[in-house]
Amino acid sequence: MATSNTVESGYVEEWRKALVGWLGWTEERFERFVCAFNTKLATQKGGVWFYHETPIYHIIPLLVRNQFDERLHKNMRRPEYGAPEWSYFRREMLAAIEGGEYYTDHFDWRAACERAAKHLATYGETFPPPGETTNYEKQILSFGAK
Repeated sequence: MATSNTVESGYVEEWRKALVGWLGWTEERFERFVCAFNTKLATQKGGVWFYHETPIYHIIPLLVRNQFDERLHKNMRRPEYGAPEWSYFRREMLAAIEGGEYYTDHFDWRAACERAAKHLATYGETFPPPGETTNYEKQILSFGAK
């Protein structure tokens, strides 16, 4: 049983399916990420709000390449609201991944990957290749640095 300042095993397993399964991360890289994320939660007392979102919500920044991520943060879809494109993209990507079956026992991770890839393709983008480290991953790993 995880404390409020560590990532629960159910979240870790869903992250593994996306990061190891979809992005081709090694198990060592994945474990390093989870360990650093645990440190981040403990350092920031982050468990209070962390579990208000689904597991996938927290790793969407790892599914986009750095240049695209920067563009999403810079561009505004609705300037009158001051919201960057990233806020819309993240919710749309989450909806694409989760589909209508996320909260069921029959969730199809392969189909979810295809939906995520298709959503990225609407922007002319793809998942980061296994050898690429996103800025978000670097940010999280900084919590594990001693």
